[in-house]
Amino acid sequence: MQTTAQKESICSGSSRCRHYEKLATNMMYLMTSNTFCDITLVVDDVSFPCHKVILSAASTYFSAMFQSGMKEANADKVQLKFCEAETMKVLLEYFYTGSIAINEDNCQALIEAAGHLDLEDAKIDCETYMVSQTDSPNCIGFIRFAKAHDLKELHQTAQRHLLENFEEVVMKSEEFVEMSEDELVDLISDDRLNTQDEDLVFISVQKWVEASNIQRREIFPRIAKHIRFSFCSKEFLSQLVYGEPLLNNSDCNELLKWATYSAFLPQKQGLFAGWQPRLSYALKGTQSKLRSISQDSTQVALREYREESKQWPPLVQICGSREKDACVLIKNSLIVFGSGGQSDSVVTIDLTNCNKWSTLAPMLKAPYQSLAVPFGQYIYVFDGGHGFNCCGVTQVYNTNLKQWKMVSQMPCECSGGAAVVLNGNIYVFGGKIQRAMCYDPIQDKWDVLTPPTRTHDPASAAVWKGKILLNGSDSVEEYDLQIDCWVERPELVAPGSVHIFTTTR
Repeated sequence: MQTTAQKESICSGSSRCRHYEKLATNMMYLMTSNTFCDITLVVDDVSFPCHKVILSAASTYFSAMFQSGMKEANADKVQLKFCEAETMKVLLEYFYTGSIAINEDNCQALIEAAGHLDLEDAKIDCETYMVSQTDSPNCIGFIRFAKAHDLKELHQTAQRHLLENFEEVVMKSEEFVEMSEDELVDLISDDRLNTQDEDLVFISVQKWVEASNIQRREIFPRIAKHIRFSFCSKEFLSQLVYGEPLLNNSDCNELLKWATYSAFLPQKQGLFAGWQPRLSYALKGTQSKLRSISQDSTQVALREYREESKQWPPLVQICGSREKDACVLIKNSLIVFGSGGQSDSVVTIDLTNCNKWSTLAPMLKAPYQSLAVPFGQYIYVFDGGHGFNCCGVTQVYNTNLKQWKMVSQMPCECSGGAAVVLNGNIYVFGGKIQRAMCYDPIQDKWDVLTPPTRTHDPASAAVWKGKILLNGSDSVEEYDLQIDCWVERPELVAPGSVHIFTTTR
């Protein structure tokens, strides 16, 4: 004999969906036809007959109101003043059906009302819509709105758009000249601001001043301290020195003095007034030449790829073995980390004369098969790890201060791997094991990514033509971040046991 439980059956997902759709339609009809309604919401003199049970189930705001013992609990009508009638109409449809009609005109009003009514899901839906609509004309306004309503995803997206598309925002956004002094200073002080040189930064500040000329001229010297004049082009800097009225004051004259001084001493560029290069100066325009360093038991060879011949002719050859060491090239200096297996040593050599290796400050912890990558004024060194010895230590060398510090550990092993910088992030790949990770130096945060299609041991990596090249002893894969795809590039295989990288022309 079958029990009651055995006779029961669970309805299918599609049947359940049809039931909910019909239920929502019927509840909406009850509201619009004023059937069984027991409360009327009044907004801007527009009346909305509703059901207390629906309002209470949808919003803790109404649940608390109708159980508070206050006059609203027993009233037939409740006046609401925190939103407009059209906004309440959209939200009531959301209460009854679960669907919300979001568009460019109502999304901000919906978020404000959803916050008042404690509608977290509706708020998230509206935020997602605004994220998808972020562009150069509206990103500054979106940043302000996101701060006011604690919309973290929108704030990050709009801020990233502003920093990455600075020139376009200055040209297209009417809100740029409406920024407050603090907002402008925060923007131009950000190392991530994407600009080819500091000329555009000064021009943008000049535009901001001219929008309210008399008042803003007085505060310009305070803002000028955050313009990195040392990184203006020499031609533009000459124009500023000899003819810009905004700079005709003692404070700005001092800034121009240091900027002009560093223009004649480029090796000290930016250091005199405490200016540091923006990430865009260090990372953009630095990937036009593809080079490799091959290391064996007798010498280190620096080579450069020629596209026309598809050959790797040597540029410099250095006697002495540095086999299996991590290395980076900064200007004319080759810097090598570790010594074979596991060591905290750091040495460098000037490639213009190749006479002698010099010793730099040792690392804080000796890594195993270290990986190294330059990032602005810093060099990041990663512990490659090996089996149970995978500690994932990440340490950073400040080339200006000559100091090391520790940051967040890697989440995965990357023994025999490689690291490279692209779009302000550091990408780390495993060599012996297929691994891919992304590190955000600003947030000090790691993410695990889709791995390459094969192992590359030993591996090295480079950014070339906007994509990542991952190189092994006999293979090269190309990774396109836009379409999340790996492609084999056999014609880029360089001779020798190599470390490939890119450098400026």
